[in-house]
Amino acid sequence: MCNLPKSDIDEFTGHQYASSLWDAVVEKYSRRSDSSIMELQHRLYNIPRLSETGDLRQLFKTVCHIRDEFQSIWEPVRPRELLYAMSRALPESYSPTSQSFFAAAKQTKTTADPKAYMATLLDEYEGRHVDVAEKDQSDTVFAAIIPE
Repeated sequence: MCNLPKSDIDEFTGHQYASSLWDAVVEKYSRRSDSSIMELQHRLYNIPRLSETGDLRQLFKTVCHIRDEFQSIWEPVRPRELLYAMSRALPESYSPTSQSFFAAAKQTKTTADPKAYMATLLDEYEGRHVDVAEKDQSDTVFAAIIPE
């Protein structure tokens, strides 16, 4: 019990007998098996490629959901695996953005972070999908483009 995270210890409080506590622990952690880990890895590495008009946010939700499933069975997923899965599922037109992100990480000798990668891609996605008419016309960039 000493090695359990605080969030899990809280989940196991309130058991009157050691046997009921042990049953609760076994029930929670018995879901982990080689086959369940392989199934999750298969799902992570085989996320379908988005179309050019696909919803990037849905891709991120899928990746985060699979990551959470890994965590629920105490099997950590490495950040590079998440990055790999996301980059494989991106439309080809995101390749320059993706390559720039990884080149910047390499140049600055930092580890590429999945959250930063998602933020970078989301900026690109929103830039592609924002309707120019919806922009605030007081914005100087758009004021130059949109005649009054």
